[in-house]
Amino acid sequence: MRADDRKPIVVFCMRKQDVYQGCREYCASRGVALDEAPSFGSLRQETPEATLLSATLPHRVAIHCADLLEDDRREVEEAVRTQSVDLVFSTSTLAAGVNFPLGTVIFYSWRRWNRSRRIYEPISAAEFHNMAGRCGRMGTEHDSGRVIFLAGDRMRDQLAAKVFLDPDHLDALQSQVSPKHFSRLVLQLAASNVATEEGAALTFLKSTFGASKELELNAAGLDHWDASFEEAVGDLRRWVFLR
Repeated sequence: MRADDRKPIVVFCMRKQDVYQGCREYCASRGVALDEAPSFGSLRQETPEATLLSATLPHRVAIHCADLLEDDRREVEEAVRTQSVDLVFSTSTLAAGVNFPLGTVIFYSWRRWNRSRRIYEPISAAEFHNMAGRCGRMGTEHDSGRVIFLAGDRMRDQLAAKVFLDPDHLDALQSQVSPKHFSRLVLQLAASNVATEEGAALTFLKSTFGASKELELNAAGLDHWDASFEEAVGDLRRWVFLR
């Protein structure tokens, strides 16, 4: 399985068990004998999750969830970033963090167990759009992507699907860009290769939704951001996060 644009595909699952099951079933459908696979040398420990990942990576299939060690998750993320894998089965862990060059998002499921109410409930529209937005992300050299999710025949499923497709059901946008967060934001921009030079990072920050909201409130413009930006870059260099 691979998207027509040759970008990797992510299959989002609500449970870690579904990550493993989906990955195993897909590999079985492709005739991949996972039990006979050799160990993949770069993985850190021989946990059951790492063993499965070790067996699937040579076939360009991966898993990503909280059960993996952080170093092993980074191994998968680097494989996605370099397009060394075609398909990733993941929980919402891959929906957080830097952008990846994903071409298609498939929802294995979009309901999560509510322990207090003891029922499966649809995820929020905001979470759905965050996960769906993993494809076609800014800075990944392509402009659009595909999102595939299925709703059953039940009226409740169809109503939930309509909510996902209606932007009016999303929470009001809240800016996450402000001078007090510049250290974290600059580090994220550098780590994701969206902006690798100081000037490019400052230009990026001044082109964000947060910058436009600041301009609405402050007639003096964004010049006062410059000092905060320089301070943030200085802190990151002192902490040896930047050179």
